[in-house]
Amino acid sequence: MARAKIVHIRKNQEAGEILVARIEELRAQRQIINEQLAEAEAALLKIVGGLPAEGTVHKIIGTRKVKIETRLRRNLDQRKVREALQNLPEHVAKRVFPVQYKLSLRELRYVEENEPEYFGAIRRTFTTAHAKPTITIEE
Repeated sequence: MARAKIVHIRKNQEAGEILVARIEELRAQRQIINEQLAEAEAALLKIVGGLPAEGTVHKIIGTRKVKIETRLRRNLDQRKVREALQNLPEHVAKRVFPVQYKLSLRELRYVEENEPEYFGAIRRTFTTAHAKPTITIEE
């Protein structure tokens, strides 16, 4: 497992401290704004009322068009899926439960280090891009 590097900034120490303080300030503001936004959205949904459990509703409020999308989250219980598959014809099971592959980073690293002859074939199955760095500020 990769370890986080601790970097001590000596150059521009004051600028770094100012930026850290600014990030903390903005994050605090974001938290307040997110809470206020959630309250305003809940109030609007209460006023609009009568929303379907799932679907899209378009309303005109004042001079604005408002689109409200509602969804239901569905989380599969893998054990129950396996049980259901035993009772379904194959063509129905494939339509409702398509196979989706996921990449195990831990196992990928294992194969890369211990079975490199297979890594090339696996490597062609995915793309890699840099993610946005996460900045964590600790006291």
